[in-house]
Amino acid sequence: MIKERVPVGQVTCYLLVLLLAYLVSTTAAPLRVLGYRVDLICCVPAAVALMDGPTMGMAFGIAAGIAYDMALTGVEGLYPLYFMLFGVAAGLFASRFLRRIFPSMLLLTVAAVVGLSLLRMLGFVLLRQRFDLLLYLQHLCGEALLTAALSPLIYLPIRSIYQRAQ
Repeated sequence: MIKERVPVGQVTCYLLVLLLAYLVSTTAAPLRVLGYRVDLICCVPAAVALMDGPTMGMAFGIAAGIAYDMALTGVEGLYPLYFMLFGVAAGLFASRFLRRIFPSMLLLTVAAVVGLSLLRMLGFVLLRQRFDLLLYLQHLCGEALLTAALSPLIYLPIRSIYQRAQ
């Protein structure tokens, strides 16, 4: 059995970036730009999965999901499950089809936001709550664009941490 060495310094720096994203996303009750909530937490598993593959993507997906559970209301345990699966899928997809460049990060970030919004929409449908689909899609697009625009705040530190570890 092959044991993989865990880079403790690299993981600690990634956790600090996740903590910073958590603070930006949850303090200021929550920070809004043009009416859309700033959400940088979902960028972290996307960036880590892009740089380090599915194993680290899964680990930081769980951590991001726990951060989401602490920050937002929702079904407990659903966010860690979603982000864990997203981290694994993003890591596998990135290692197979993507390069470690910023447009790849944008693709993964938008996929994370869209998947999370579809999961929330499924919750609305399952609970049989009435909502305006077009308004929800407008909100989805606005939040995805805002998150993509702010994703360099996560991508650049994660990339530099990854490059220093190599």
